[in-house]
Amino acid sequence: MAEDDWGEEDDGVGFDEVDLTPKQNIETRDYHASGIYRINTGLWTERPTKDSLARARQAFDLTVEKKTRSYRLVLAGHVEYDAAYLYQNDAFDQPTLNAYEFLAHFREAYGQWSLGNWDITLGRQKIVWGEGMAVSHLEVVSPRDIREPGLADLEDLRLPTTASRLGYFRGMHRFEAVIVHEPFFGYRTPPMGPYSPMPEVLADLQMPLPMGGSVSALEALGQTQLGYSRRPKKWAYNKQQFLGRWLYNGEGLDFGLYAASILDRDGIFSLNDLNADTLVVKVPLKHLRYELVGVSAASAYGSWLFKSEVVGTLNKAYNTMVQSAEGPLIEMQRENAFNLMLGVGYSGINQTTIDLEYGQSWLQKNIDNIVYPVDIPALALRISRTFFREDLRVNLALSALGFELEQGWLGRFDLSYTLDDGIKVGLGYITYQPGTKERSPFEGLSTHDQAYGTFRWDFNL
Repeated sequence: MAEDDWGEEDDGVGFDEVDLTPKQNIETRDYHASGIYRINTGLWTERPTKDSLARARQAFDLTVEKKTRSYRLVLAGHVEYDAAYLYQNDAFDQPTLNAYEFLAHFREAYGQWSLGNWDITLGRQKIVWGEGMAVSHLEVVSPRDIREPGLADLEDLRLPTTASRLGYFRGMHRFEAVIVHEPFFGYRTPPMGPYSPMPEVLADLQMPLPMGGSVSALEALGQTQLGYSRRPKKWAYNKQQFLGRWLYNGEGLDFGLYAASILDRDGIFSLNDLNADTLVVKVPLKHLRYELVGVSAASAYGSWLFKSEVVGTLNKAYNTMVQSAEGPLIEMQRENAFNLMLGVGYSGINQTTIDLEYGQSWLQKNIDNIVYPVDIPALALRISRTFFREDLRVNLALSALGFELEQGWLGRFDLSYTLDDGIKVGLGYITYQPGTKERSPFEGLSTHDQAYGTFRWDFNL
């Protein structure tokens, strides 16, 4: 349940395979090539007269695969371009253009070999841990694309990383060891990007003036552009990440034990070693090592699915910030934490699935002046229903922080319709509500409600 099948996506992408050459069945070919072409457009609904175009993105994915009984080779690439950044291009800083206007990377590039009860997977691959769909404390391996929170589809949200995996299967048991070689931590909005809380944070911080008085840090910044400097940047022996797990997949019960020594995917900020070049002042974003141990379980009972995660994180770093006479002082402190996820799914209604998840963390010792509190309850609800022989799919997703929504929430509603084999169109709306508390993860998103349309064509070559 919620496992990764050794880093591979579903073999059939979009629709049934088509025999393009009548004398040769596609199943007997030495390779299989498929692709996806997508158009995603969006309009800011709370900015109808100014800069209303949120997205005008085209994306193309191509996957080439060779598969036999003993091995599998996969090479997949992704290219996207967002024409929304052609309009008033000078209004965006360079880090924002770098993050959103154009992107090209390998999705996956790996080889997988089966040797009896052993499996070996080498290369750039996706790795899924844990049982949670929207809330998971074990989902720490694969990097994420969080440039547009709440908008990314699952296949785009989770990114591959370069790793070596060794697995052993025996009956209902599975043992797996992973070494992640690549210090890649995904994509995020830059400090002054469209989904960054940084402008709101800087507006609240005061900087002293030489002649007395003070101004906000945002005003002091002026026309200076901000970007992130990721650390570590290079592959190195002491930056390898080590992970292992044992899974039991029984009848009606999945159970897993996990242990890892990893680099923090989210990272912490530092102002001690600002790195400036001719265009951009780069804020160091440090991804420090911590340890993790955890347990996951999932059990099915009739139309119900119950799932849980219990995780301990050791020596993880958290940012602290205080306002001093010299300006804001940002530091970090390490602490242990206990993390819990509980979820329930129900599929007893015809053509309908409902999933509800709750997650929360507790620090072993309180951290004074922590930038973002970690003990805030996280709630996620997802409802999906199909109509007309599954040609029409309707989805509703809600994510909230705090039982009283005090830390903000987002809601997304969309529908998609299959026009023909492999061709889908869709419409949707997303709303962001920052809540009433300061330093919310939704801070700065009060005018980000968006109506959007999608077009998707899945094809085989």
